[in-house]
Amino acid sequence: MSGRVVSLLDAFTGIGGLFGVALAFAVAPRLGWRTTYLAACGLVLYAIVLRFTVPESPRWLASVGRTEEACAIVEKIEHLHGIQASGDNTQKTELEFTSALESPSSSSAKTPLLKRLIPTLVLWILWIAMTLSSYTLGIYVPTLISLSGYNVFASWCTIGGLKIAQTVGSVAAATALDSYGFHRCFAIFATLVTIFSVVLSYVTWSHAVVTAITFVVTALLSACWSCVLAYTPGHFTTTHRGRGVGYAVGVSRLAAVGGCYLYPHMFNVWVLSVPVLCWIFGGVLIIVAVGFSPRFGYQLLEQEDDTDSCAWTSAADLENGMSSASEERSNGASAAEESR
Repeated sequence: MSGRVVSLLDAFTGIGGLFGVALAFAVAPRLGWRTTYLAACGLVLYAIVLRFTVPESPRWLASVGRTEEACAIVEKIEHLHGIQASGDNTQKTELEFTSALESPSSSSAKTPLLKRLIPTLVLWILWIAMTLSSYTLGIYVPTLISLSGYNVFASWCTIGGLKIAQTVGSVAAATALDSYGFHRCFAIFATLVTIFSVVLSYVTWSHAVVTAITFVVTALLSACWSCVLAYTPGHFTTTHRGRGVGYAVGVSRLAAVGGCYLYPHMFNVWVLSVPVLCWIFGGVLIIVAVGFSPRFGYQLLEQEDDTDSCAWTSAADLENGMSSASEERSNGASAAEESR
């Protein structure tokens, strides 16, 4: 369920892109670029609203020992959704279990450094390959095609269509992730991206062909990104999740900066053609998706050092364990009353 939700959230980036297209092609010519820029910057202020309206994660609060705040947030959520709140002692004990099991001393000390380092490095390689390939196949190759063919970025209609394709790709990934898993979905989407990109590099670059295939490539790249975004948080425990995801994103941004210099150098200095570029970066994406990630990356619910895969850290087992514990306490209390 979490992978589906993350993919659906990623779909809203395409919807936001549609608003960006409207600002660039409809608002900016009438009001000027300065007013449009200020209007776009004003949307950033919404982050302040989120800061005071969205509650902190109860699981994270419990993992750092702030069980009282976690209990208060859980009670508020239960009240908003009309769910009958569980007993205070049971809820607090459950959160204390989470706090003890997800503390840094209970997770990182059990496993060797190398066993935790290799999946993290593979995750960084995954983000680097995804960033370089997506910029090459989704932006740079269509730009090179525009030099002697149709420019898909010249019209607001085609740009809006690309944003719609991006949304469709994220929704498709959300539909498939829970059924087939990350590795299989990512491998399929990455292979299809490479196939369509290579086909685009060899066919005639007419208006209809470039538009249609670029839309498909954009949708598949968006599906790949949704898979990566859904997979990455589950790689880390709650206490290290924000930092771990931040490192992966930061490494990919550095790769994107290097790619800005690499792509023109490959095309202008090394004189590599568009088909060769598609083969190289599409092949890198397939190798990472099929070869590296499934064999050396994090396997969901199979890592011994991930507290999320621990028996007591799954929500169902916690609820079952706490309900059985409460039943034992109630049975003991009733037996004591009968003996009296």
